[in-house]
This record gives sequence, C-alpha cells and structure tokens, in this order.
Amino acid sequence: MYKIIHAIICMVNVMYTINKNVKNEIIIKNSRFITIIIKIRTKEEVENYLNEIKNTYPKATHYCYAYKIGESIKKASDDGEPQGTAGIPILNVLDKENITNVIAVVIRYFGGIKLGASGLIRAYSKSVRDALNNTEINELIKATIYDITIPYTKEKEITREIPEENILNKTYLETITYRVILPENSPILNRFPNIKIEESYIEKKNKKKKVKTFYTLFKTLISSLINSTKTERLYLSNLSLISSFGRKNNSKRLISNSSIAKT
Repeated sequence: MYKIIHAIICMVNVMYTINKNVKNEIIIKNSRFITIIIKIRTKEEVENYLNEIKNTYPKATHYCYAYKIGESIKKASDDGEPQGTAGIPILNVLDKENITNVIAVVIRYFGGIKLGASGLIRAYSKSVRDALNNTEINELIKATIYDITIPYTKEKEITREIPEENILNKTYLETITYRVILPENSPILNRFPNIKIEESYIEKKNKKKKVKTFYTLFKTLISSLINSTKTERLYLSNLSLISSFGRKNNSKRLISNSSIAKT
C-alpha cells in the first residue's frame, strides 16, 4: 500500500506535453466539434493562434479554448457558450491529464439541436480527451533558462556538452553568451559564469508510442489501492475464521479428553 501511495505522490509532480500539434473532430447531435491542440511556450503566442484558427474556420459558432503554461499559468474561455460549459471543461481535461504548455481550442458549428449545460460539458470534455488520445505525449523535466558567458576559446567545449536543442540563442560580442535551457543542478553550471533567467521545462523525447496520461494512471492506482485493501480485509477475515476454527477444534479435543479421563 505504501508503494502505491508513494507512486501517486510522485506522479502528481510529473507534467506532460503533446509531442506534436493535433486535430480531431467529433459530431454530437449535428453539431461539429473540431479540437485543435497546439504546443506553446508563452502567453503571447495564444492570440496569434486564436486569430489563425478564426481565419481558417470563419463561420464557426464558437471558438472555446483553454491554455496552460507551466504549472500555474492558465486561462479558459467559453466564447459565448453558457458560463462554465466549455472553457472550464476543456481546462479540467488538461489538468486531470497533467498536460501543460498547450492551447486547446474547440471550434463548434452549431447543428440546430441544443445540448443543455450538462450536454455541453460532456461534449467539450470528450472533444479534448479524444484529441489527446490521438497523439503521443512527452514527459516534461523541470529545468531553468540561463545565460552562460564564455570566451571564444571555450565555445567548442560548451557545444560538445550542451545539445543543440537546448541552445535557445547565441550572442557574439567581446565574449559569447549562450542562452540555454538545462536541467536543475546541471554540472556544467559550476564551470562557467551564468545568470539564471527563468524556470522552464525540457521535453523528455523519444516516446515512440502513446502512454497512459496521469488521470488514467491515477485511476488505475486508486483501483489497485482499493483492491489491495479488499485483499487485506479478506486475508484478515480468513485468518479470523481459521483462528476461530482452531479454537473450536481445541475446545472439542479438551472436552473429549475430559470425557476419557472420567471414564
């Protein structure tokens, strides 16, 4: 039981993002729900993507969305749907699956049949879940963005040790400044002068197949915990029966021995 609880605690701190942008469409009571999930890193990207989507689907009835960046930056919009029936359900799916650094937009073409508040919540939630099920996800490792300043003579050394995808920018002046993203406590930081810029994440790539996301794994672990508790109760119950049976047998033997002694 301890191992299961420990695994749950560890998983709460694990964040994921999508491997690549994904699009999915479902139809519910003649309404089209087109979900587009896009990788983002800053809030400034959100408005650009929303405008791009609205230009691509100019006659849609609603453009509901939610976005998450890191652990704490998040926003949801119902875009004309009844309050709390679209944006929050979209965000709730991202939260339950521990998905971040994305914007999820659900474009709705009204089909003439009203779904009601509960129907809308189910529809928008399902749209996002189905889209996530059609893509791979990458684990995010906590990291920090640094500016590392080095002399020109050290450039080859630093490029050998820092993967190209971790180098965000280079500035060549009297010295070279590399803006890099590195895992926390990276040993290279002890060897070169650096300035901490902000906290971020590095994607743990090479996931070649879909993986169960947090919410699915959480439910599995809870189920295992419940089954474990049931098994423990069954064991104790059986133990009690065995003990009771043993006491009855001992009692019978004592009575039998007592009878023999009297005769």
